[in-house]
Amino acid sequence: MRIISLIVVILSLVSIPNSGFSADKITCTIEKSLTTGNSLDKPMVSTEKISLDAKPFGGNYTFSLAPAKAECELRNPNPKGGTFLNCWTLDKKHGFRSDHTTIDKKVGVQNTLTYADGESDVVVQITVLCK
Repeated sequence: MRIISLIVVILSLVSIPNSGFSADKITCTIEKSLTTGNSLDKPMVSTEKISLDAKPFGGNYTFSLAPAKAECELRNPNPKGGTFLNCWTLDKKHGFRSDHTTIDKKVGVQNTLTYADGESDVVVQITVLCK
């Protein structure tokens, strides 16, 4: 009987940290609008749907902004909050972000960033919506 009680206590202690970091799954739509040269008439648009864990640490998704020389990371630290979109140049000299986690604290808030790469002569606009 004592051994069973000890096993139950150990199992409950092991499961407590995991339950504190459990995450809700959310679906995010990432839309990239690419414009080349001086023309803004017809941007090329691509859409990607992903599933993320909404939790404080981890649950991120990294994607490229090619042909622009930059990439981004998308996180949703809280299922009741907004998204965190962090982008940087590939040489890591410049970074930019849009953080709706501390601003709106609402689910379904659209997050938008625009990056112009003068060397590649492209402009990429990133729009993210998570629900």
